[in-house]
Amino acid sequence: MDLDFGFTPATNLMQLRRLALECGQAADASAAWLDVSAGTLDVLVQRYERRSETTYWYEAPRFDYAALLEVDPVGFVREYPGLWEAEV
Repeated sequence: MDLDFGFTPATNLMQLRRLALECGQAADASAAWLDVSAGTLDVLVQRYERRSETTYWYEAPRFDYAALLEVDPVGFVREYPGLWEAEV
């Protein structure tokens, strides 16, 4: 199980690389989610669907969050709609 640090989108890179989805493929990828503010470690159910070479549909039901993530060629998230965006 992957570890998801709740304070950075950098941890999505681990799941995306491990899953190695082709365009059109989807997979569930639960992670151990570290909530630093609460001091807890819990299961975070996630789902990724690769839509293109640089986009993934992402769902995290626990947070009622779903969005189209944009990634760079390496797989690092560049845009996490409503939460985070890389500076140019």
